[in-house]
Amino acid sequence: FPVTIGGGGGSSTSTCQTSGGNGGSGIVIIRYLTADGAGKTISGGTITTSGTDTIHTFTSSGSLVIA
Repeated sequence: FPVTIGGGGGSSTSTCQTSGGNGGSGIVIIRYLTADGAGKTISGGTITTSGTDTIHTFTSSGSLVIA
């Protein structure tokens, strides 16, 4: 079924460092119509709903599992 996926990494900088900082944590968001997932078991991330959509948010490692 169709999903919308978004994400991006952060960055770390400091005026005290002589070299670049490490990248910060990224986030991945997977969003789909709840009706499209009917009859499937879908897990992974923090799951929320918004209107007719289901949203899975990953702020660290994890897997989206569809069975």
